[in-house]
Amino acid sequence: MVVSNDVYCYRLEENLWAKAKEKFSEKERKGLEFPDVVSNNIIENVLGEVKKNEKKVSDKRWKFHTRHGDVALRDYFLKMSKWAQKFIQIGDTLVQYDPAHAALPWAGVRLILSVSPSIIYIEKLPNLFQISANDSETYEGMAVGIEEVCGTITRYAIFESHYLLEASAARAQLVEAMVKLYVAVLKYLIAANRYYKKRTAGMD
Repeated sequence: MVVSNDVYCYRLEENLWAKAKEKFSEKERKGLEFPDVVSNNIIENVLGEVKKNEKKVSDKRWKFHTRHGDVALRDYFLKMSKWAQKFIQIGDTLVQYDPAHAALPWAGVRLILSVSPSIIYIEKLPNLFQISANDSETYEGMAVGIEEVCGTITRYAIFESHYLLEASAARAQLVEAMVKLYVAVLKYLIAANRYYKKRTAGMD
């Protein structure tokens, strides 16, 4: 913490993703032991997996129907790529934010992208990051869910950098709310990882 013009400022030494992880029991934390979590190239690895998936759906020209019309599945992977690239920019330009703080959720994203897409579906507000299984929701469900996670990681990295620097009466409440959101994201990643393991075991 440093002092500037009589205002107490933070250099974001707090790792809110680590705080979120602490909310889990020791048993639950085993579900967060994602490969690559300590890798210095985690975002590059995520981008590599996104590119492979984008090529797959582009070659197959996969689309799915929404109430607004047909949507090319490729669009979701393009969005993932943009979110990941934006996160890299945050690390390069916002010196007050340490990109390593978000290594855990990015490692979870990379793991899910690297396995065979299955029946993972993410429901939207107000029940964000809730898993449901439905045979009609396959590859597209995974894409929708992971794009939402990528967007959340990146948007709130920006939020941390802009709104958590100064001490204030509201800061503690903001931190508490963000940790709750991060817990929800990690729960989604744990559930998705567990589900894929069951599917893989069932195919052996």
